[in-house]
Parts: sequence; C-alpha cells; structure tokens
Amino acid sequence: MKTFKITDCVMQAILILLALLVNLSNGTSHLMDSNFFFLSYFVVGGWQVLSMFIHFTVPKKYKIKQRKIYIILLLLTIIAGVLCLPNDTILNFMLVLLFWSPALALLYFIITVAELRMINRQEDNGEQK
Repeated sequence: MKTFKITDCVMQAILILLALLVNLSNGTSHLMDSNFFFLSYFVVGGWQVLSMFIHFTVPKKYKIKQRKIYIILLLLTIIAGVLCLPNDTILNFMLVLLFWSPALALLYFIITVAELRMINRQEDNGEQK
C-alpha cells in the first residue's frame, strides 16, 4: 500500500508541476490558446480520478475522512455540470471549472500526502512497540 501511495503522490506532484511550468512558460498572452493548457487539466484530473477509483479497493485504515469530502465535491461538480448541459449556463459552468478544477486537484494532492504521512506514522508506531 505504501508503494502505491508514494507512486500516487509523486505522479501527482510531477503532473501538477509539469502542467504549471509548461503553461506558465508559454506566456500569459498565449495561455488560453495552448492545447497543453486544457490537456493538462485532463491529464492531472484523469490521474486523480483513476486514483480515486483505485482507492475504493483500499482498506479504510489507509484513508482519511477528507477523502469522502473530495468524493462528495466531485459528485456535486458532476451533477452541476449535467444540470447545466441543456441550458446556456454550460459556458458559465466551464468558466467556473477553470478555477474549481485546480482547487479540487490541490485538495486531492493534500489528501494523498496526508494519507502517506499517516501510513508512515503507523509504521513508525508499529516498529517502536
């Protein structure tokens, strides 16, 4: 489990930092024109959603309660998107997603780091006993 958590944490950090660095190096005038800008949202988000699904198989002792909060926020985001589809509000929803998606990504990364730290503490306590 620890190997998976480390891999997950490192991959998220690499993907997020790579997305930030490449998008910022494109310059602010070309930021919205860059295909990489939108691709980075899907790559980081895709990795995190895959990780979330894998975590459904992980025992509860390796997860923190904030993971449920993330899942609820993600489900509410999806529901809001579906409700916006038949209306003209979908463009407003997509604009909100430009800011909301990075917030969710950061939250998920923080959760992953916290769970890895929890596993490390559990191992340290186990070795001391």
